[in-house]
Amino acid sequence: MSQAELKILLTSGSSSIVFDARPATAQGADGRGPFFNLGVLKNAIVIKAGEGHSGLRTKLFLPFDSTNTTRGGMASTLENFFSVRFDPATMARDLKKIEILARTPSFAPFLLRDAFERASVEVDVRHFQVSDGEVRELKDILKAKLKPLAAMALPAAGANIDGSKLELLVNKLWELNDLAFLAPFTQALKIPAGETVETLYAWIGVSYFNREFTKRQAALRTFAEWLVSKPPFAPGTRDDVIAQFEADRKPVRDRVRAAWSAAGAIFDRFNSSYDRLIQHSDASLFIEYLSRVRADFEALGLNLAFIEQALCIHGAIAREPKGSQLSLDLLRGLSISMRGADARLAAA
Repeated sequence: MSQAELKILLTSGSSSIVFDARPATAQGADGRGPFFNLGVLKNAIVIKAGEGHSGLRTKLFLPFDSTNTTRGGMASTLENFFSVRFDPATMARDLKKIEILARTPSFAPFLLRDAFERASVEVDVRHFQVSDGEVRELKDILKAKLKPLAAMALPAAGANIDGSKLELLVNKLWELNDLAFLAPFTQALKIPAGETVETLYAWIGVSYFNREFTKRQAALRTFAEWLVSKPPFAPGTRDDVIAQFEADRKPVRDRVRAAWSAAGAIFDRFNSSYDRLIQHSDASLFIEYLSRVRADFEALGLNLAFIEQALCIHGAIAREPKGSQLSLDLLRGLSISMRGADARLAAA
């Protein structure tokens, strides 16, 4: 990843690929302190980025200097960064936070806040930049998707289902902390022993991504049009400059197309299995889908990270004069960072 691209991503604010762990003094006046307890992490920013055949990676940028983004910073995985001793208890708390950040396939504010709540790790939720009202609204939407699953666990059906009991079961499916209740339910769905929580959480996660993906359609179409449009150069521009632009644009076009297609295929499987269950009371396709839902959840994190990365860089390019050197450099950096994983995305 080039320094120009890194700077754009780091200064893009909260999104599904950038998590700003700095205290409020650097970002606003909401009063929040640093997200991490260790002083060395006080000004950290965490990035989710797709990198060639390596897939989705979580990296820290330390320390972050908001006045000069690429000076004094170091992009590094945690294990390669620390070379000094810290208070074990303090370090353990931060390592737990980093573990959650690493295993959550997206930094989408709701998804990240939900992950910390499920792990019972106390943090200042203002870092996630999602209001309590938005959280309640999203939970209600996702819980509505769980109601048919809860109904499957009840002995009665249709109008005979008691509303309060159904709501209780929906909450248990959402919270995923009552394995005694979940056991007979997951046996019916043929979820392997010991994989209940991870499987159902992944299904909730795919449901969330399904909703969020629709919000990006307009921006993606605008980006797609730019990727196939006439090269943005004034008459008389050298042929080699235009040729290089097209050479850089092709891998970006191929990668985003592959990511978009792979995400769409996942959502098609997800929706088909759910619709069959709801409309025809046929759980066979749903059971089959659950067997791969965890892989789909991770794959969506990778696909959407590539898309978000491209949209972020394209937004910066769109603000530049057509054919500016900075826009060419940004496209070149994006092209280099996106080469090499088309086969991986196609197989997702």
